Amino acid sequence: MGVEGEVKSRLQATETSILRKVAGVTRMDQIGNEEIRHRLQQRSIVNVVRERRERWRVKVMERPESLVERVMVGEIEGRRPSGRPRKRRGDDF
Repeated sequence: MGVEGEVKSRLQATETSILRKVAGVTRMDQIGNEEIRHRLQQRSIVNVVRERRERWRVKVMERPESLVERVMVGEIEGRRPSGRPRKRRGDDF
């Protein structure tokens, strides 16, 4: 599991813990996460983050010739240092 997966699973665990406290549900009650979200009318935090990232990406790509758009597309010229390339923002999409 990569760093992205570890962060997502920790985020989901924290979200579930908080939702259980708010709903007054313990693990012994054996109620699933989806049921708790349904009771509280909450969306998954992971889905919210994905949607907002996608919205941001679309907004950036609408502006032609912006520096952020050029970086995401990979049009920056010049030599890269040796070694493993840095992870780019667009790699998550």
